[in-house]
Amino acid sequence: KMARYIEPFTTRVRRLAIPNIVVFALDDLAEDACHRNGVLFVRGMERTALQKYIIVLAFLHLGFDVFWFDFDSVWLKNPLPALQQAMAAEAAAASAAQRPEAMVFSAIDFDSKNCAMNAFF
Repeated sequence: KMARYIEPFTTRVRRLAIPNIVVFALDDLAEDACHRNGVLFVRGMERTALQKYIIVLAFLHLGFDVFWFDFDSVWLKNPLPALQQAMAAEAAAASAAQRPEAMVFSAIDFDSKNCAMNAFF
C-alpha cells in the first residue's frame, strides 16, 4: 500500500541532500520499490506499530543517531542543519547547567494537544 510513495519519497530526499535514508519495508512491493530506487531498507515481518520502535532501538544500539519519520512527513528543506543547531544549543545549555545532555528530542504536531509525533533523534 505504501510502496507507491517510495519513488517520490526517495526523489525528494535526494533533492534535499538528506543522507543515509533507510526505509522500513513491510512487504514485497515495498522491498521491490526500494530495490528499483536504490534505497537501503530493513524488511519488517509483521505490521505492528511496535516494530518501528524496535528498529529505532536496534540502530541506536549499533551506535547510529536515528531520526524516524513517516511517509506523510513533507520536507521543505533538509532538517539536519536545524537538528545539529538544536543539539549544539542543548550541549551548551547542559554544560552551563552542569547537567547531562538530552539524548532524545521530540516534535509535537501543531494541532495536537501535547501528542508527540513519531520523531526520534
